[in-house]
Amino acid sequence: MTSKLRLALASLLLGSALSAPGFAAEPTTYRFTPESTVTYHVIHPMHHVVGVSHQLSGEPRVTAGPDLAMPLRLSVPIRSFDSGNRNRDRNMLQVMHVSRYPQAVLEIQSVTWASKRTEGTKTTAEGTAKGSLTLNGTTRPVDITLSGFVDGARMEVDARFSFLLSEFGVERPSLLFRPVDDEVKLEVKGIAVRP
Repeated sequence: MTSKLRLALASLLLGSALSAPGFAAEPTTYRFTPESTVTYHVIHPMHHVVGVSHQLSGEPRVTAGPDLAMPLRLSVPIRSFDSGNRNRDRNMLQVMHVSRYPQAVLEIQSVTWASKRTEGTKTTAEGTAKGSLTLNGTTRPVDITLSGFVDGARMEVDARFSFLLSEFGVERPSLLFRPVDDEVKLEVKGIAVRP
């Protein structure tokens, strides 16, 4: 067998192995940018409170497909939320016991994609995820609505879910002797790039 024939045969076998089912390409790692936001919504009988943080951290990984590699861990410092009212924000830090539990952590364990489509280099997907939220020293399961896209060096992920303050042992802040609603809605808009 000539050297050219051996080289061609080796290339063919390698190509077949790489495309075979079960072959896993190395995941691509992304990092969140300061453009990312984490937003909470709380309702009080007198007003709607919105707080925003720009300090989302985490390193989502994407495998061939592309699929998110699990688990996906996201975190945000509680102190970084700004509702536009310093007194209200200080009160939130107290009820969240931020000196003991400075971070809110969302971990996504699994995703079920309802739709996924690829056009050129861009893959867009929507689905639901199972995960857990750790807040005030307590971890509880959460169901998450997910959407986003991967386009080369850029990735965007939108996650939405709600939780009850009472499930995390958080005393509901009050205004004029009336507490905020127990339910909090959380939106994560993660914008990430390859480092």
